[in-house]
Amino acid sequence: MNSPRACWAYPRAGLGYSDIKTITNYFKDKLGQGGYGSVYKGKLQDGCFVAVKVLKESKGNGEEFINEVASISRTSHVNIVTLKGFCFEGSKRALVYEFLPNGSLEKFIYKGNTSNVDHQLGWETLYKIAVGIARGLEYLHRGCNTQILHFDIKPHNILLDENFCPKISDFGLAKICPREKSIISTLGARGTIGYIAPEVFCRNFGGVSHKSDVYSYGMMVFEMVGGRKNIDVNVDCTSEIYFPHWIYKRLELDEELGLQGLLNEADQEGARKMILVSLWCIQNDPSNRPPMSRVVEMLEGSLDSLQIPPKPFLSSPPRSPVDSSTVMSSCHARGGQCEVQKEDKDKFYCFESTDNEKSATSSAGIGVLMVIICCFKRQFSSIQIIKFWKKETLIHKSVEAFLKNHGPLGIRRYSYSDIKTMTNSFKDKLGQGGYGGVYKGKLQDGRFVAVKVLKELKGDGEEFINEVAGISRTSHVNIVTLKGFCFEGSNRALIYEFLGNGSLEKFIYKGNASNSDHQLGWKTLYKIAVGIA
Repeated sequence: MNSPRACWAYPRAGLGYSDIKTITNYFKDKLGQGGYGSVYKGKLQDGCFVAVKVLKESKGNGEEFINEVASISRTSHVNIVTLKGFCFEGSKRALVYEFLPNGSLEKFIYKGNTSNVDHQLGWETLYKIAVGIARGLEYLHRGCNTQILHFDIKPHNILLDENFCPKISDFGLAKICPREKSIISTLGARGTIGYIAPEVFCRNFGGVSHKSDVYSYGMMVFEMVGGRKNIDVNVDCTSEIYFPHWIYKRLELDEELGLQGLLNEADQEGARKMILVSLWCIQNDPSNRPPMSRVVEMLEGSLDSLQIPPKPFLSSPPRSPVDSSTVMSSCHARGGQCEVQKEDKDKFYCFESTDNEKSATSSAGIGVLMVIICCFKRQFSSIQIIKFWKKETLIHKSVEAFLKNHGPLGIRRYSYSDIKTMTNSFKDKLGQGGYGGVYKGKLQDGRFVAVKVLKELKGDGEEFINEVAGISRTSHVNIVTLKGFCFEGSNRALIYEFLGNGSLEKFIYKGNASNSDHQLGWKTLYKIAVGIA
């Protein structure tokens, strides 16, 4: 049996189930349980603690599992949980994450929670957590090379480190889509009741987009502010059943907020910001909700600049518990069927009927399809995609092939002969500098790359490895992507994504012969400046 590796820089494929048992000491220390399975505390060889999410055995095709691996492995952000490795062995599936000692946000915010009698998080901490989650979502929506929509933002899926820095987790329902795509086509909906945006299960409210995550964020922040579920049928006064409705009334009448623990003016200001931002986030019309970049600005800006938005609620809920029928009614009206997950009564799946044919495709499934298309660069029209999905159901062999092709889902190490092959023996030179030369190259799948071949050095390569390690940990739309590297004796090379327009300098200097007309307009220059910033 191979021993589990220590604190990997990338998600490790190929972990055996025996490795998982070793890491968790045979599942000795259970941290939590949900409809997906159980989470156990584990320990790597070097003493680094991890959280191991062991999924329930399933005869399915692994769509949700691969969706989570593919989504989270593309991210690198202080407010996104880090995936350390995973296991896919027959029906055994597990995800190995960094260990966050404070667990999930939900155990700290609900006043009725026996483990949180004193609502121990102060308003300053709550405010910082709200800002951190907003930054994480902004990164998923705009900072990644591909846009990632989470679709399950809620307190349970926000983990806290030892300093209460929040990290978004659980990407099982996430969808990966092109950054330029604003409206997402989905054949079904899935999420957690109480946080799902109305347009996700009823298209009459508008199209599904990144604004659906914005809605979920707003509902979650309301629970952070109120220290309670947004719908509470056990309150004394009927007007207090729906917290957003109750707090909106107080703002409208310019009354005291009536919240506990507001010790000073700074607490009052932070709480008001969180409330006003949340009210904007849960507007019924998605177009009226701010993007997450604007949410961050609103939270970090002046309170005086924030206005009270229009009342975002259709009506105040009746004095009865919210159940799945509330969500399912709209789906049934459109000829679909919804099912509540037995293990988790708040989770539901939506199956819509199209042309008298039931299409049991979850949002996670569509997400996997997009990943596969993206990774293998297959050119399909939207009609072909649907036909392909219906005809070619993903099976275990396909999933295993997917994992094998991705390897560690990180950068790849190439030999020097590989470098010569991909550059066609250094035929097409793009530039030269003190470090060496840059050549245009081509990978086996047809993708072009820029290969930076460094001058031969006699050192031990520590500086080179530091550069590789540093850039390989980044994942941002405005940071060049390192595809691989070569370190073979004194031969060293870095393989980057190929950017057709080259460097900025050839476009901005008026005396440049190749840029006699200063061809970049001011709008383009402004966008470039913002992107670099």
